Amino acid sequence: MKFNTQKMKADTILSRKWFVGNVVVIVLGIFAITCVFINEVEYAPSVDAGQIAEFKLTVFLDVAEARNDARLVVGFLAPRSWNAAQNITATYTDSEESGVQTMSIIPAGTSPSQAPGQSWPAAIRGRVGIGENVLDDMEWITFWTDKTYSVNNGQDIYVYVTIRAKAGPENLKFKPTFFVNETADGMTTNQDFYKVYKGDCFAVTNGTGDVIDFCELHFNSVQPLTATEDDFITIGFQGDVDTNDLVEAGVDKIFLSSTAYVRGSGRQIEVRDNTAAQQMKKQFQYGNSYAITVWPARYYNLAEGEELERIEYSFTNEDGSIEVVDEAVGTDFVYTFKCQ
Repeated sequence: MKFNTQKMKADTILSRKWFVGNVVVIVLGIFAITCVFINEVEYAPSVDAGQIAEFKLTVFLDVAEARNDARLVVGFLAPRSWNAAQNITATYTDSEESGVQTMSIIPAGTSPSQAPGQSWPAAIRGRVGIGENVLDDMEWITFWTDKTYSVNNGQDIYVYVTIRAKAGPENLKFKPTFFVNETADGMTTNQDFYKVYKGDCFAVTNGTGDVIDFCELHFNSVQPLTATEDDFITIGFQGDVDTNDLVEAGVDKIFLSSTAYVRGSGRQIEVRDNTAAQQMKKQFQYGNSYAITVWPARYYNLAEGEELERIEYSFTNEDGSIEVVDEAVGTDFVYTFKCQ
């Protein structure tokens, strides 16, 4: 799948393709006066959980000033559940030399030249955030080439990166995001010398648990994405995502209505009487976002040794006559707890 982005030179169109799962870094130093482009990103639109996804990135460097001993840096934004730093390999070829070259994760504590005191992942996160994803359970992985390079004015350099990433175990969807820069002019604010690629939604299928959707906002949200009954969790109702009965009726008191399921025993614990303890708090003066933070072990009054498998929940008004559920399936939303 390709997506056109912008003109690179007289008749060269930058194009996008699917990219996911890893970060790559290449080095071919130049940048203070070198323009960088992401010409093309290629990858399949989905991968099975636990399998290897291959991503190919084409970078073009338009050298306008000689540079010595520089490296091109590529960052990739991945879900934390991928443990990407331990599950990625990256290699590249380029138009200036023969053979496949290797890349490594940038050592911890290494700072960009224009962002002293910050790590590369922290600096990129400060600049790009989490791209167009809507859940903040992601991390930037940054690589650079094991070699450094010297280049001359007028050189046009193409770098072709291949990344092989092992997808995590969970069913999810997210928008892969990439950042390209180089070490001699690291984290410059001049956009001629760095580029950001924000991809469309990529899916991990045939994995465990409910699908975690980083791509689009839904009426419901739960943070953190992974928890046990002994962790505090925050459940949110995002009423402005789309039309719904609660907002249309002008309801300003929203309640969490839920049933918890005890692991192993099948015991069900209902908390659906809409007391003050279940009322959600409005998050902002304007808009219709509400949230409630609970400690599940206490909230559902678990007995010693009991563990929760999941909760099923909806959002209601005070008397329960108006309810918002998962419209995709017509039943309660589901949050699954993870054994840790």
